[in-house]
Amino acid sequence: MPSNDHLGRKLVFIAAFLWLGTTTAWAQKIPHSHAAEGAGNIASVELIDATQRYAHFVLGDRFEASGFQVTFKDGQQIQFALPPSEVFEDRLPRLVDLNGDGQQELVLVQSHVDKGASLAVYDLTLGSIELLAQTPYIGQPNRWLNPAGIADFDGDGQIEIALVAKPHLAKELQLWRFAKGQLSLISTHQGFSNHRLGSREQRLSVVFDDNGDGIVDLALPNASRNAIHIVSFVPQFDVLRTYLLADELAGPLTKTGDTLVAPLRNGSSMRLQLVAD
Repeated sequence: MPSNDHLGRKLVFIAAFLWLGTTTAWAQKIPHSHAAEGAGNIASVELIDATQRYAHFVLGDRFEASGFQVTFKDGQQIQFALPPSEVFEDRLPRLVDLNGDGQQELVLVQSHVDKGASLAVYDLTLGSIELLAQTPYIGQPNRWLNPAGIADFDGDGQIEIALVAKPHLAKELQLWRFAKGQLSLISTHQGFSNHRLGSREQRLSVVFDDNGDGIVDLALPNASRNAIHIVSFVPQFDVLRTYLLADELAGPLTKTGDTLVAPLRNGSSMRLQLVAD
């Protein structure tokens, strides 16, 4: 049964949605953010309405988003606003069908001014935007997480979300499973960092099947971001291979064919050839 705290938070979010249930002229996409293109009845999602109420500024700008706007394929738009104690400490809204119902959910980094970051999943049903699931807040302010990939990483038919908790401090890769409307922590692994403090670039990871077993793997930097590890989560966690870099990874890390393209902080770029075992 949901806790009173969860029910209270749900009511707050629903109230915020109802207040902003129609398009408003002042809603503006925040600078340096990326719009997510949708599927089905969702055209796009973008982060809106910059605020300075949480002065962490981990992504290099002196603002964060206080809400998001959903544009539907039929032209309707709705905005969603967080309560004053929270922000979206993110620049990359992620649209993924997490539960296999054919409708995309929204995944964002949501931070509390006193409790730090969490990962939040929203249902985007027209007329009833709702917080579906959320990881616990890290537990103190100015502590952040950065998603690394969303896929079925262990072949069980459920979608997992890989993230790096405290990429500047603890540098812990975590795997969370979304199932039955909940996020459950599956495993944790030390020694990974997918963000440089103060950088606007969050895209330092790529999801693909490296070892040809039909289950996707994850490429992401080591703790110093001067090497790329390709990791698998089955049958147990394993670093499949490592590519050393000539300098710190700047990103975005991308995959083209059988090559990883890694832009570096020194302005150069390395092309890493993926060789099957």
